[in-house]
Amino acid sequence: MTIPYEIKAEVIAVFPDKVKISVQDIAAFSDGKSIKVGSYLRISDSEDCALIAIIENFCIEVTEKGDRRHIIEALPLGIIRDGKFIRGGDALTIPPTGVSPASEADIKKIFEESVESSKRFAFSTLVSNSSIQIPVDGNRFFNKHIAVVGSTGAGKSHTISKIIQTAVAAKDGNYALNNSHVVIFDIHSEYKTAFPDATFLDANSLQLPYWLLNSEELEEILLDTGERDNYNQSSVFRQLVTENKRKHNPTAKSVFYDSPLKFEIQEVLNALHNIKSETVNYKDETRYMIRDDAAYKLVDGKTTTTDGLQLNTQDRLDRYFAGKLEFHPTKRESITNGSYADKSLDKFFTRFESKVAQERLAGC
Repeated sequence: MTIPYEIKAEVIAVFPDKVKISVQDIAAFSDGKSIKVGSYLRISDSEDCALIAIIENFCIEVTEKGDRRHIIEALPLGIIRDGKFIRGGDALTIPPTGVSPASEADIKKIFEESVESSKRFAFSTLVSNSSIQIPVDGNRFFNKHIAVVGSTGAGKSHTISKIIQTAVAAKDGNYALNNSHVVIFDIHSEYKTAFPDATFLDANSLQLPYWLLNSEELEEILLDTGERDNYNQSSVFRQLVTENKRKHNPTAKSVFYDSPLKFEIQEVLNALHNIKSETVNYKDETRYMIRDDAAYKLVDGKTTTTDGLQLNTQDRLDRYFAGKLEFHPTKRESITNGSYADKSLDKFFTRFESKVAQERLAGC
C-alpha cells in the first residue's frame, strides 16, 4: 500500500544566516506561482510565528534510487508575529512545521508597513511584484547624502527623475515633505524635459553678482593671464577690491580680498584710473595735485597750482573711488608723477575698462 506524500517542503537545516529547505514536488509547492531566486518564503512553527526568508540559490539532488528533489537555500529576513514584521529575531521554534511561498500580504508587511504613514515616501516597487511599493522615511531620506551609481545606460538619470518627480508630487499629498526644495545642476541638459514646469536657468537667464565670485574667478573674468602674472597690476587690483569691500561693508569684522562681500566694480575702475594718472608735489609726495578748488587758483587769468591736497590713505581712496579725477600735469621742480609714472597700469586700465563695459556684466 502506497501512502500519499503530503509534505510539500520541509526545513532540513538551520544556520545563523541561512535556512536549507527540501522540496519534493516543486510544482505542488509553488501552487502555480513563480518560484525563483529572490522569491520570498514563509516558514512557520507551531506557535503561529512565521519566519520570512528570501531565496538565494537552489539546486537539484538525485538520490541513489533516482529520486529528484530541490534544495533551496534562503536568507532569513525577520519574523511576522501578531501581524507585524520584525527584522531579525530568533523566536522561531525548532523544528518549523511548514514552508510555503510568502503571500502578497506577508511581503507588504515587510515593506509597506515598515514606515509610518505620515513619513512614508515611495518612489519604487518590488521587482518581483510591481503592486508592492517600497517606501522610505522621507525626512531621513532627504537629510542624507545619496549616490545613484550604475554603468552607462543602467537608468541613473531615470531613477533620479523618478525620485524628484515623486517628491514634488508628494508635496501636495499626505506626506511630511511640505518643505522639500530641489535644485538640479543639469550640466548636460538631461532633465529639462522631465520637469517642464520647473524654473529653468541657463547662461542666458542667470545673473550672478560679480562680487560673489572668488578671487580666482574674479581675476579670470576681469584680468588677462599676463596681468595676473604681473605683480604691480595684480597687487593694485587686489588692494582696491579689498578696500572697496571695506567701504561698502563697514560692519564686517574681517574683510579680505576673496571675502564674499559686495563691492562696486565701477568705483574700483575709477580708483585705478586715478592711481595711474595721479601727480604729486615735487617736494612732498603726500600732496596730490588734484584739479579742484583746493588745488589750483586763477592768477591774472591763468591757472596756477597751489601745494596740492595732503590726504591720508583712506581720504585718498575715498576720493579716488568717487569718480575719475583730473590731475595737474607734471612741471619741472614743482609737480612730478605718482607711484605708477612708468605707465605699467595704462594697458591694464584700458583692457579692464573694456571688460567692465561688456554686456555680460550688465545688471550684475
